[in-house]
Amino acid sequence: MCGICGKVTFGEAREDTYDLIREMTSALDHRGPDDSGHFEFISKTFSLFFGHTRLSVIDLSQSGHQPMQTLDGRYTLIYNGELYNYHELKTELKREGVEFTGTSDSEVLLHLFAREKLAALPKLNGMFSFALYDSEEKSVYIARDRFGIKPLYYYKDVGKFVFASELGSLLKDKSIKRELDYEALYHYLSFNFIPAPNTIFQNIKKLEPGHYLKLTGNRLEVERWYDVRETKMLGEMLSLDDAKKDLRAIMEDSVKKRLIADVPVGAFLSGGIDSSIVVALAAKHATKPLETFSIGYKDEGMYDETAYAKKVAQLYDTEHNEIKLGHADILDALPGVLDAFDEPFADSSAIVQNMVCKAAGRRLTVALSGDGADEVFAGYRKYLGEYYQRFYLMFPGVVRKLLIEPLMKAMPDSKDSAFLEQMRRAKKFVSKVNASPSKRHFGWMEIFSRDQLEKLMTHFNERLSSHPLRMVSELYDGKLDDRINAMLYVDQNIVLPYDMLTKVDMMSMKNSLEVRVPFLDHRLVELSYFMRGTLKLNRNKRKFVLIEAFKDLLPESVLKRGKQGFEVPIGKWFKKELKDTFFDIVNKKDIEADGIFNYSFIEKLYSDHLNLRVDNSMRLYNIFAFMWWRKKSGISF
Repeated sequence: MCGICGKVTFGEAREDTYDLIREMTSALDHRGPDDSGHFEFISKTFSLFFGHTRLSVIDLSQSGHQPMQTLDGRYTLIYNGELYNYHELKTELKREGVEFTGTSDSEVLLHLFAREKLAALPKLNGMFSFALYDSEEKSVYIARDRFGIKPLYYYKDVGKFVFASELGSLLKDKSIKRELDYEALYHYLSFNFIPAPNTIFQNIKKLEPGHYLKLTGNRLEVERWYDVRETKMLGEMLSLDDAKKDLRAIMEDSVKKRLIADVPVGAFLSGGIDSSIVVALAAKHATKPLETFSIGYKDEGMYDETAYAKKVAQLYDTEHNEIKLGHADILDALPGVLDAFDEPFADSSAIVQNMVCKAAGRRLTVALSGDGADEVFAGYRKYLGEYYQRFYLMFPGVVRKLLIEPLMKAMPDSKDSAFLEQMRRAKKFVSKVNASPSKRHFGWMEIFSRDQLEKLMTHFNERLSSHPLRMVSELYDGKLDDRINAMLYVDQNIVLPYDMLTKVDMMSMKNSLEVRVPFLDHRLVELSYFMRGTLKLNRNKRKFVLIEAFKDLLPESVLKRGKQGFEVPIGKWFKKELKDTFFDIVNKKDIEADGIFNYSFIEKLYSDHLNLRVDNSMRLYNIFAFMWWRKKSGISF
């Protein structure tokens, strides 16, 4: 895995651009500590600079060095990613007379794109963001993988185009203005993250998953090259038996392909269904005992999963590493995690993700994970909410509106105990259950409601023009008439790339570790759309077809347990261990000086949380992470 960056100037390049591209490259050293390189093309009307840092995984020799060029010098590539079908592609290219100097997948990508340009993209099975310069066309092509596993940020104005794997690298260019994008802030407060194409800064963009851009002269084109809905062929939906058979075959091949590397490969093992399936298949195909890693808590038994992970590790005889964390361990890691994100990001499970990546990164270069299965096979509780909605609506309206809903609203809730957590979930369900499908889905996702935002933000109506609900509603466009599949499509386009995959990429790369995600092999995701929603959510059984396909590989204890995922008791800590830190960062003086938030409403959020009236842990962490970023960034409003 690697880091890439570059700058194109329209007109003669400034002398300080040479230093800038090296500074941008150095900012990506953690993504590629093994090697680095640069490429420059300079003319009076057009200049181009590429930078690359390398984490050596396939072909550890200098023949894998980047930037990489074709022998004739026409094409120059910088590439961040892995192609899992590069052996097959290389065989085809050799058959057509292409000669190779090394064994890297980068060289395969270079020659394939040189021959086929954009037609090469659908042939790629992998995760990637790359930039390629065609010196004959004087064009730069940049492309991102189908589901957004690898990131890409860019900026363009009349005089320049700048891009990088991370926002922090791009911001080394001091000529780029740091102006807050209030619409992006609105999305952040709604989702805990900022979906593409926006970033927290005006005019700096994220390239969306499954998109490419082409820069020719000063003309920029951005187009979508992949949409999973458009791969759905005409034909019958799969039966359960056929779905199980095909799913098992593709998943096994996916894991097998993701074991290919010239460095040690291991796996994360949480003890849940998804990571256990990955470990079971990886252990079968690994050439030596698989090394596995799990995280647990010393002080929080409610959040600890290590007993389940240990049973899977014993079943498959892995070299298991169990890391038990105390409060102090996680709190000590918090500043480094928050500092790693160059725009606000408020998924607190990034703290635990960082810890497991740090432990694995000390011993491995590559780890497999179970990420993506929830968004492909309906693993989240909100899908259950969709199932139970129809039963809830069987109650007479008067009972719901005059008895159940007022009672739920009055109940306390908190993540600090199992009972109060059930109350929190029930309140969330009831509060949105009567809405339309897209509004219901958005309501179960949102952090701050519109009413809360109007109280939180000082200039809500003047500064904001659109609602994040629009993004969700546009994805419910009628192409998928199956309600569960429609929900999954929304999550694959919002939650997966901008929360889950962003978290994994940033925390793994922070620790110079490559994480591979077998559940996001495009063949498997495409197969899932030939399965009715009832195969994924069968009554109240989430990930039904996935469990049915692999239940013979998993211990009974893992099969019967409920979903947990990475959980951090951040709300509990805000009441005690993190209370002083919270108010140091979210203090009245800074809040009032910025003029964005109403401090009195933040105080009420905290008071309600402290007194168990409402669990505001996610809302408080959202504000806390924003203010941490705001102090780090030095941005002025």
